[in-house]
Amino acid sequence: MQPLRFFHIIKVIFVILDLNDNKPFFTKSLFQTSVLENTNIGFRIALPTAIDTDSPENGIIGYTLHDCDHTDAQYFKLVYNITKQNLSTLSKNFHPNKNYLDLEITGLLDRELKSLHTFAVEAWDDENLFRKKQRHIKLKSPNDNHCTIPSLFIKINVDDVNDNKPIFLEKFYKVDVYENIPGGSSLVTVRATDEDIDKNGLIAYSLSEKTIFHYLNMFSINSKTGEIILIKKSDDELVLDYEVQNQYTLEIVASDHGNVSLSEKTHVLIKVLDVNDNPPKIHLDPNILEASGCCWWVEENKNKNTIVATVSVFDPDSDGEGAIECFLQTFNYTLFQLHANDIDEGINAEIRYRLKKKRDSDVFHVDSKSGNVWSVTQLNREYQSIHELKVIAEDQGRIIQKFSAVKVFVIVEDVNDEKPQFSEKSYFINVLENVTAGNIIGQIEAIDKDLPPYDECIYNVEPYNSHLMKFKIFTNISNLAKNAIKKKEDYEDFDRKRQNYLLKDTNSSKIIVNVLQTVIDIGFQISI
Repeated sequence: MQPLRFFHIIKVIFVILDLNDNKPFFTKSLFQTSVLENTNIGFRIALPTAIDTDSPENGIIGYTLHDCDHTDAQYFKLVYNITKQNLSTLSKNFHPNKNYLDLEITGLLDRELKSLHTFAVEAWDDENLFRKKQRHIKLKSPNDNHCTIPSLFIKINVDDVNDNKPIFLEKFYKVDVYENIPGGSSLVTVRATDEDIDKNGLIAYSLSEKTIFHYLNMFSINSKTGEIILIKKSDDELVLDYEVQNQYTLEIVASDHGNVSLSEKTHVLIKVLDVNDNPPKIHLDPNILEASGCCWWVEENKNKNTIVATVSVFDPDSDGEGAIECFLQTFNYTLFQLHANDIDEGINAEIRYRLKKKRDSDVFHVDSKSGNVWSVTQLNREYQSIHELKVIAEDQGRIIQKFSAVKVFVIVEDVNDEKPQFSEKSYFINVLENVTAGNIIGQIEAIDKDLPPYDECIYNVEPYNSHLMKFKIFTNISNLAKNAIKKKEDYEDFDRKRQNYLLKDTNSSKIIVNVLQTVIDIGFQISI
């Protein structure tokens, strides 16, 4: 039996027809990138394309962009191109420029309005065409239940650029402060906001160059908080003075920290309120009478109502603080009040007061109704230290007036109103030229009529040439000053000297000038 007679080899070619049994898919489920908010319209963001393992005839034919937030479609659109190529020949004939999937910007981005845009991209083939039209994807994250293959989740972050300048909360600030506000005090705080983020939204406050030029040593501002501070002077002197300037306008600048910094300005009006810190200034018109020291001289034969002086008064304070009330100062201020009781009724209980001795009325006066007692002249303790008054209180009975009397002792307290006086107008002291240093050569005395401690005196030598440095003064509790030699004298240098002595009270800051002319005759001993 021969086998070849029973077998024949035939070559058979099987062509496997493709079925659209594979869905398009993306190799990644999430694509995330960032763009600047000032990116131009038309700029494209390259997206990864989908893959379909079916034949080109059953492969990808299009993409659909789903707006996850339903607000982003106005800013982006899909742009793609698909070339029908077999996957087996993809590596040989694939041209990148022929197959692409891009997300194109179609609207102006603004990070301050929306900083994140989210989409879902779906790839579809012929079989999915109908389902694509019916599907509505609501996608929030790659793991969302609505996110199913073949969808690609896209997140576009919008990065900030410094496109917003700071904005002050107030267009104009106004603050009222009193002129006696101390240095270092906070006056007002300005505040601005910037819609940018990070350093683009970080604000620094400063005074404008114009404000610094005018008020550098008066105002400062905290660059971080915007707090405006009144600069404190080293000597604690007040910075503001209503009488010098009653308002200030400051120009404040708010700048961000962007690479190209943006800034905005506002103005602060500081109104200085007046306080009563200035005494009235009195001016006597010199054209009326000729002034002599602190007195005005008037001839004794001048008639009544003759003008003796014109007084003008000015107070630099404002409004009510500058209102002036002028009056002649007298000595009739109330010292005390007497009060008597009468148990009668009506006119029989109505009491009147009076001084018993008429001579007391030269110094004191009693108000008949109130019982107030005041002085009508200046009291002088050195002249009379105690005044004894007898005051009568009597009723107004129609038939008989009942009265009662009381003694009042007015004790005048001492004030430092007397200046020391030397017991002599001048002293003459003779001294031998060979007297040794340290010897007492003379004694002077001064008296102060005030009571202790106002009567204690301090003696000082006021030399007006170098010679007088050869003398010094010792003071004891008796108010006696002893002049002692500090250095041996020499008659050949000079034979007469003059010294001035100054006195002042121990409790007075004002030196009372009381000049004592002292002549020291330098004699010398002759041997026979």
